[in-house]
Amino acid sequence: MVALRPYNPEGIQFIENIKFQRDQGPCWLVNRRTRIHLDQQPEKVLFSSFNEGDVVNRWDQPEKDLRVHCGVGLATSAAFFPITGQSRKIRVLTDISREIPSGCPAPDSAAAGWEQYLLASKVWQKYGQGPTGRQD
Repeated sequence: MVALRPYNPEGIQFIENIKFQRDQGPCWLVNRRTRIHLDQQPEKVLFSSFNEGDVVNRWDQPEKDLRVHCGVGLATSAAFFPITGQSRKIRVLTDISREIPSGCPAPDSAAAGWEQYLLASKVWQKYGQGPTGRQD
């Protein structure tokens, strides 16, 4: 199972709308703008809103609509894959370039260091030190 939840490393990240698109990859479309791609087609995809509770508690229900809206911003979804008795890897990919704060340079390659992006995003101002432990 791969779960889509309204959280990021800093806390709650509101999700009002989720739509699953089997013919586009497969992928979730989150808040009508961010696509989260899976490298395999799930057996079923379930959704839930704040009023319905956690989607994981609905694991035994059949797949219905491939979308949900939650006015509170706590929509969730889960993609379920067959259990075969063998280990399995599922890749989850997304483009977070729209989420990079303004002022941060776009990465030119995967080899580009994170330090320049974190420095530009003022993370060190919040935590008081750089990646080498030096005080900035």
